[in-house]
Amino acid sequence: MDSATSNKETLRWFALRKEQIRKQIDLYRLQTNLTPLKTGLFTTGGATICSHTLKRYNSQYVILYVGEHFVVRVHESYRVASIVNDKTCCGLLKTDFIPTREMRKVHLTVGGLRILRVPNAGGSSVVSEVMSFELLSRCFSAKLKKTEMEVSYFPHGGSITDYVCEIFQETVGVSVTRAMKYRGTYTYDDAYHLLNKKLRGIIQSSKNSQEHWSKQILHIWSTSEYITEILMQTYTMIDPEIKSNTVVIITTAKSADCIFN
Repeated sequence: MDSATSNKETLRWFALRKEQIRKQIDLYRLQTNLTPLKTGLFTTGGATICSHTLKRYNSQYVILYVGEHFVVRVHESYRVASIVNDKTCCGLLKTDFIPTREMRKVHLTVGGLRILRVPNAGGSSVVSEVMSFELLSRCFSAKLKKTEMEVSYFPHGGSITDYVCEIFQETVGVSVTRAMKYRGTYTYDDAYHLLNKKLRGIIQSSKNSQEHWSKQILHIWSTSEYITEILMQTYTMIDPEIKSNTVVIITTAKSADCIFN
């Protein structure tokens, strides 16, 4: 089958799924104040047909990823590649994650399955790490290079990164954490402690790593829009030396309880 025929078949398949995708968007009210600008197709695993749509949302450009398992909205999407590719630049990006089916029924990518199945350094955050990679893979075509325990460090005993991937043709480390509070209200002090601790840990792991990544991503899962806003405001108060060249991605996932359990 030549490429032209293959593209026609893909378009026919997408046309059959178009109404289903539209209903998913309506269900989660993602069409509010959205003006379509450009739409493309995206495939994963040779089976899932998705939509990558560039739209204007509240005067900002966003990428709206609509997949079979979840929807992601990436704010100020035009900045993503430039921040990752600039080895001296830090930055803050905001995303929204909305599952469209139970998380246990999500068909993971090869990389996501690998993170799930191989031994890690312990802790209860493996789901957040798996879904972090799923988001970067499906939205930005990230490719997994190494899992947590496959990364070498010297000296040993310090902070470590959760996985290494290739994204926008750059090798980056990714550290994943969660911003939540079971009792009481999440405060600026909570946000400052989290950001300061994790960003300092990233500096240490980059210094001790025997890998050759150009920079790191700190991926923070947030339980609410309120916590996301607190984190974004607090980020502006962090010492530039602590921010270093780390890219901070904050993902609001209000309906994905399994990421925080």
